[in-house]
Amino acid sequence: MFQSIFLSMENYYVESTFYVAVIIGILLYRIICRWSSPQPKQIAFIGLNIFFLFQLKEANQFIPLLIAYLICVIGFGYLIFQSKSERRRKLTFRIGIVFCLSTLALFKYPNYIYLIMGGENILRTLSTLEWVGLSYLTFRAIDFIIMVHTKRIKEFNLLIICSYFIFFAPFVSGPINRFLPFVKNQIAPDTSLDFSRLRRNLLRVSIGIIKILFLSKLAYANSIIAPEFQIIQPVDIIVLTWSVYAYFFYIYFEFSGYCDIAISIADFFGIDVPENFEYPFLASNIQDFWNRWHISLSQWMRDHVFFPLTIYLTTRKILPKLAVSCLSIFVTFFLIGIWHGNSLNWALYGIYHGIGLSLYMLYNQVLKTRSPIFFEKLSDNAGYKIICILATFNFVAWGFLLTLDLQKAKNILDNPSSMSLVDESYSTIPNNLFSSEIEIRQASEGILVTPLSKAKSSPLLLLGGGSWNSLSSKDGWELIPRAYYRGSLTGDMSTEGEIEVLCLMYNSKGQLIRQKSLGFIRSYALPIIFDFEGIDPAIRFNIALSANLENWPKEITLTKLRIEKIN
Repeated sequence: MFQSIFLSMENYYVESTFYVAVIIGILLYRIICRWSSPQPKQIAFIGLNIFFLFQLKEANQFIPLLIAYLICVIGFGYLIFQSKSERRRKLTFRIGIVFCLSTLALFKYPNYIYLIMGGENILRTLSTLEWVGLSYLTFRAIDFIIMVHTKRIKEFNLLIICSYFIFFAPFVSGPINRFLPFVKNQIAPDTSLDFSRLRRNLLRVSIGIIKILFLSKLAYANSIIAPEFQIIQPVDIIVLTWSVYAYFFYIYFEFSGYCDIAISIADFFGIDVPENFEYPFLASNIQDFWNRWHISLSQWMRDHVFFPLTIYLTTRKILPKLAVSCLSIFVTFFLIGIWHGNSLNWALYGIYHGIGLSLYMLYNQVLKTRSPIFFEKLSDNAGYKIICILATFNFVAWGFLLTLDLQKAKNILDNPSSMSLVDESYSTIPNNLFSSEIEIRQASEGILVTPLSKAKSSPLLLLGGGSWNSLSSKDGWELIPRAYYRGSLTGDMSTEGEIEVLCLMYNSKGQLIRQKSLGFIRSYALPIIFDFEGIDPAIRFNIALSANLENWPKEITLTKLRIEKIN
């Protein structure tokens, strides 16, 4: 119903239809706020958020799960809120926390569970469900349950609670908003949307769009994950270092751009979403970095993991105070690492930062204790501060290699040109192409693809052979379920046009069981980079290029298709 109005969105912040809907939504909400009482305002706000959630891709799949999840979480919260027995409150609180963490682990981190408990077939099925926003939803749910358990919620307002969980602005990419500040915003009198506030938010939205669509793309093109980097031979240390730095900038521009837009849109609705970045490249040490980078995550983990764990270990006097701090830091960052991804390299990423911050604390403690005067002079020295900023920047930048598949990171450091790839070079016309309504000719640069002069239907090109509905064991490529793949298609489109890139997945009988859009080729979008995930029971896949006849360009040259397994 909702998706008949707007296109299904992979991510809100790069879709023009999203901004049209946001403008309309803000205007309607402001009118309702001015002329209605608080309860109708809350109902309207919930309806608006539901509308935006239904615009997300795979909404029909995850919305029923979201509803069931919220019923359980709110139910746990209500039982805790109403309970007069302290013992029952604690038991319900613990069950609620376990429920939230178990749901997150089952749907987002099946690899970790499989390593501990097994159950691969069930985990494969759950991991194929695209539950958008579950990671950030879990943070909100746990924060809500903790606030109820610690009796910081005086009124159980169901409408405000529902609004908190489904607020669309930070739903996909954060920042992590907390329950108590959200309630405070909701019950506060509506503030006027004056010109200064309007200008500030529009400017920040514009900056966010520039970061996502321009600066992050520029950084990506020069980063270690760009296809062009993987064909450079040889790669010297200067190029490698620059590409590592570019990867760091790419992550920052992409993520901070999303946060800029989310924070600004939230402000239009009178909701304060916390800042997530504060000039992280100027951090003078690893602790300072995490006070500037993904701030909402750092503060959430500080309040709900680091402080409780530190208090627990301190009161039991198991370890010295410094050892307690280091252990709490290590555990906190280990959890931060595994939260970021469903593979062991992310656990190593968390360990890397946990060790780095623990060593920094030990270093600081030794200097403060043994040479306080020297430490004070050193801290005020401008040259030392610059060295610290450079050292922190490099520690963080090179640590991002751990966010890649471990084998891929090793290959980059050993010899970037020797990576194991499924590599089909189109220097000549391959034998396993399948086409319809198009003509394929050999050219000096690669293969030239043009629509037939008598074409009447939609042109189609299958790069791995076969046909649309089926393929033989000799066609396509082998696919590993639950594995992640990244591909790039290079070439040149000299005329206007738009071609959709599709991943077609087939079962053991060669029958098509899944069709997934990977993006669009346009004159400014080559090479095109795409990602996809293997599903069960698919065992082979193909890459298809498809478009309506009026959208297919008059000519396009394809030079190389590269596909790699990244996890």
